[in-house]
This record gives sequence, structure tokens and C-alpha cells, in this order.
Amino acid sequence: MYARLSGLETTNVATFMAASILAAVVTQYPVGRLSDRMDRRTVIAVVCTLAMTVAGSIVAFPHMPHPLFLALRRCSADSR
Repeated sequence: MYARLSGLETTNVATFMAASILAAVVTQYPVGRLSDRMDRRTVIAVVCTLAMTVAGSIVAFPHMPHPLFLALRRCSADSR
């Protein structure tokens, strides 16, 4: 809904969703390995802080170029 209401065309909405899902899948293993080596609460706090920072930058700069928007969205999804 966010992507569509932001004025993205159907193809761009599909790219937005694909980037989000792919980023979430790819980052599961590294974050899991990191939480095995460090305190899990610390890893969760860092990941949540990173996600909040990236999401805030997406909201603060709504007219950024589409590739940068997807890269930030990917980082935000990675953090979850």
C-alpha cells in the first residue's frame, strides 16, 4: 500500500516488494550468526536502531531517486 500510495507504478511496486522480500531472506543467516556470537539483546537493539534510522530517512526524504529508495528499503528490511 505504501509503495502504491506513494505514486509508484505497478512494475515499481513489484520491484519494491521483491527488494524487501529478498533482503529479508538474505540477511537472516548473517544476523543469526552474529546473534550466536554476541549477546542477542544487543544484536536486536542494533538491528532495530538501524531499521528505525533507515525508515526515518525514507520518510524524511520522500522525493529521493528510486534506486536509492530501494537500497534504503532493502537496508530497512535487512534489519528486521
